[in-house]
Amino acid sequence: MASTKYKTMLANRMEQEFSRWQTQQHVQERDVYRFLHTMKGTAGTIGLMDLSVFSGNQLEFYSEDSKALVPFQKLTPLMETFTAFFTSDEPVLAAAVSSFENAAPKESFVLVIDADANFAAAVKETLEAQGVSVVIALDGKKGLEFFNTLLPQMVIVDRNLPDADGFDLVTQIHEAAKTRFLPIAVISADDRIENRIQAMEIGATDFIAKPVDMAFLTAYVRNRLRSQEAISQGTLYDGLTAAAQIIHDKDEKELKRHLNIIIVDDDSLVRKLITKQFAGWKPEEFDLHIAEYPEGASFVESDWYKPEENYMILLDGVMPKMDGLEVLNHVRSRYPHDNIIISMLTSRNNEADIVLALKSGADDYIVKPFYAQEVVARVQRLTKRMFK
Repeated sequence: MASTKYKTMLANRMEQEFSRWQTQQHVQERDVYRFLHTMKGTAGTIGLMDLSVFSGNQLEFYSEDSKALVPFQKLTPLMETFTAFFTSDEPVLAAAVSSFENAAPKESFVLVIDADANFAAAVKETLEAQGVSVVIALDGKKGLEFFNTLLPQMVIVDRNLPDADGFDLVTQIHEAAKTRFLPIAVISADDRIENRIQAMEIGATDFIAKPVDMAFLTAYVRNRLRSQEAISQGTLYDGLTAAAQIIHDKDEKELKRHLNIIIVDDDSLVRKLITKQFAGWKPEEFDLHIAEYPEGASFVESDWYKPEENYMILLDGVMPKMDGLEVLNHVRSRYPHDNIIISMLTSRNNEADIVLALKSGADDYIVKPFYAQEVVARVQRLTKRMFK
């Protein structure tokens, strides 16, 4: 079974790392951190949730940036515990793998347009823990682009944006989404009655005042998504079907275009899982090519870019030699933005790193562990704008 195969692959990788440590009297602390980071993300992705949680807890005792050396003997209890996860006959582990592989990702999708990256990241983390996918835009331009290309089921717009008036943006979104019965929430720290009234007059569904109680926000979003689905189920299908025939006839007359999906991750198991999922995607409107790189340095040094093609880069946040953020900055500073979409894959719980990634030009981020099917679904949404 595939679940047994992935578990064996992860166990082999772990043993290789431990064997390498055994040849040293001291191990660099950052190497231990990266090992734990990999185990947290990969174990959770293939369904070994107990191991993922344990790895995440151990991360608190090590630093990614430390140059300190850890005596090998001090790592022996940690290694024994990890080995026990794979030698135990506990049946819950195999069951978890199976359920993870067969579970389908949620379809609900919310667009959050808010210049406060910390707040937007908190909303994303909260809602995605409840099965609601979230994409973030930090300004009005990116927000309108995502709205037009990703077709979200709901939009949350901050009143104050760095490049646009939130109310003007809501007006544009409402005008374009009348037939979709799209819930639009204006969110602002300025909850004066005149702002609430104006929000209703321009087509917003709701006005929510900051600070926001996340438990309320979760219940509110799920309520609006249920209503939107019930109301628009028939009309949305008809509209999208007609448009697709014309989200098809137009593309039939054009030459096939190319989408390159590039997976940059030092974990070979993660790369294998994602590649396997993409193997089942056979789009008619473009050719699909998948490339893998084991770390950032080999990617940026390769001859990967062709200006006439389109790219979706899945970029791990923590890698040896060249960190994911370094790769992100390299790509955004040297290549155009309109044909390259970047989604960060991260196990980091540090909100500051996630905010930095968004501000540095990441279009999205997915927190490990994740469903491999979820990655495919998000890539399909994020790449729509390239083939309009």
